[in-house]
Amino acid sequence: MPLLQRTGGMGAKGFGFNGSLYAAGSQTFTSSGSFTVPLDVFSLTITMTGGGGGGGGGATGNGGTAATSYKDIRTVTVTPSETLTITVGAGGTGGRSGISNCGSNAATWQAVENDVNDRKGQGGAGYANGAAGGSRSCVNSFSTTGGWAGGGGGSSAYVYSGGTIIAGGGTGGVGGADSVGFQASGGSGGNSTSGNQGATGVAGGAGQGATYGGGYGTDGSAGSVAIVW
Repeated sequence: MPLLQRTGGMGAKGFGFNGSLYAAGSQTFTSSGSFTVPLDVFSLTITMTGGGGGGGGGATGNGGTAATSYKDIRTVTVTPSETLTITVGAGGTGGRSGISNCGSNAATWQAVENDVNDRKGQGGAGYANGAAGGSRSCVNSFSTTGGWAGGGGGSSAYVYSGGTIIAGGGTGGVGGADSVGFQASGGSGGNSTSGNQGATGVAGGAGQGATYGGGYGTDGSAGSVAIVW
């Protein structure tokens, strides 16, 4: 079942384009689902945000804070009783801190790199999924590593009779620098050029402080789709 909130009632009415009365209302989706346009409603104002990126894991330096997601606001013309398909983008997960000892031939680093439940920094699911964050391997055997970068947020979207509207996810935060100053790149957000990026999108996750003690950057916030009629 999609998570949503719906409000409305006969106390608030407006005139539809055909002159009949309809009850004003709103519905907000925080997970994917579908929306059926009420009778006598011919336009919807929809505010949509993609998922934020995950914060980068720390190492010699701090992990980077991820980017906010993109936001799209518009009024669209619809047909009563048509169904909109709603996809809500999830936030990217935060990347793991670097490790203090790579092991011989980077064996310890490789074990973390191959275990997505340990390294995290994965992209959020969405209309287009965010990409996983990058990593910095060992400078040499038994050296320290950089932190794993955060994953990108998934995009949100709705599909209706007039087309598909998308709000992109935010880019993940960079990983903390390794011993020679290199940083892993954050994962790109899904549909990352769609909508308008800025403070109006949902927040990206905070980067982790400088550490080799384990832990992660903060996960990005999930997106939403809010419909008003």
